[in-house]
Amino acid sequence: MNLKKILIVTAVIYGVVSAWMIGSPYIKNAMFANDVDNIARILSVDGTIQKARNQLAEAVRYHEIPATPENFTILKDEGTRRVIIEVRYTVEVTTPFGLYTHVWNFNPRAEKGLIKVPRPGG
Repeated sequence: MNLKKILIVTAVIYGVVSAWMIGSPYIKNAMFANDVDNIARILSVDGTIQKARNQLAEAVRYHEIPATPENFTILKDEGTRRVIIEVRYTVEVTTPFGLYTHVWNFNPRAEKGLIKVPRPGG
């Protein structure tokens, strides 16, 4: 194998590894955002803010999200059952050999509640 082929293979491998390192937090956030949506849906029907906070903390641990309970915002209006859940966190990713650093700022948010449906003909 000549040097040119070795360099090309090395560059391709480096690119794949770097793409995985930079993209995996985005994928984790998408899965976590789905959990946030489910927690908000459950809270809008039945549940307490403390239970939702505990479920969020469990989802954070499960998905290895760098967020703490201080990063959680949970609002619930008992009258309308409107629920807003928001989590803010940042992930910094550095590629191998420190050649590139990317900072992801994530803000998964879910808003659920009763929807007023207009009466037909009225």
